[in-house]
Amino acid sequence: MREAKEIMKKSSLLFAIFSMICCNNSTNNKELPTTKKTEKVSKNLIYFDLELVSDIDINNESELELYKINNPKIEYLDDIIYIKTSINANACDHFTCNLDYEDDKINVKLNQISEETCVSNSKFEVRLIINNKKLKKYKIDFNFNDSIE
Repeated sequence: MREAKEIMKKSSLLFAIFSMICCNNSTNNKELPTTKKTEKVSKNLIYFDLELVSDIDINNESELELYKINNPKIEYLDDIIYIKTSINANACDHFTCNLDYEDDKINVKLNQISEETCVSNSKFEVRLIINNKKLKKYKIDFNFNDSIE
């Protein structure tokens, strides 16, 4: 009986060590790359999301152009601006977002931060929520930057 308890203790200890090693390696592999430049994010940017929708159909010529905003839908809801659009980009791209204001215009800056490239391209849905306390209608422009140095 005592041998069974010792075997159980050793097995539990080995399992705990193995679990810690596996968990440590999995978090190291999944970290997103960081940019070398740091930019203060606009306080008016409430939410930004980029979601993979589908692979690009290479037989459809209109889908082959990368980093082009497709059919942006802009809604003014009380004191927020909701933007939903799609872009075609490299399947491995990761982006950060920031806003730049010029009079009656908001420049939405999408900065590509991924160092890796894939051989495939994908369609992404982009969603933004912007604080609009002035209840102002803005012209919205999109700019893409490669911030990798």
